[in-house]
Amino acid sequence: MDAQTQQILPTLQKETKTMAQAIAQEAGQYFVQASMEQVERIVSKLQATTATIEHNLTKCNEKISFFSRATLIVILVSTLVGGLLGGGLVHYLFPPLDNKTATQIKYGEYLLSNWSKLDKKDRDKLASLMVSGSHQ
Repeated sequence: MDAQTQQILPTLQKETKTMAQAIAQEAGQYFVQASMEQVERIVSKLQATTATIEHNLTKCNEKISFFSRATLIVILVSTLVGGLLGGGLVHYLFPPLDNKTATQIKYGEYLLSNWSKLDKKDRDKLASLMVSGSHQ
């Protein structure tokens, strides 16, 4: 049996080596395939997450641009309304001066600025003229 064992042993070693290579090759292919499937799942999840984030960012951008436009419109409209109200109030509460009123204001300012320069006699005379003029 020794001679037969010696003949079979190289064949067994060769076959064992061939089978080990085949098993290693199949295991490697299985490992590569399993790894590729796992990578594909991870990439798929990542793409879905990225698409969701992109969609949310787009919605937020639309909301922000809408609020910016709405805010700008509100500011412009409120400025216009405020200007119209202010202008109307000034026009109706402070009517334009006629010539008589403008002259009275001018002489009143002149009298006020020079009142301290007048002596007592002139002040009394002007005061009596103002009192008698207001009754007319």
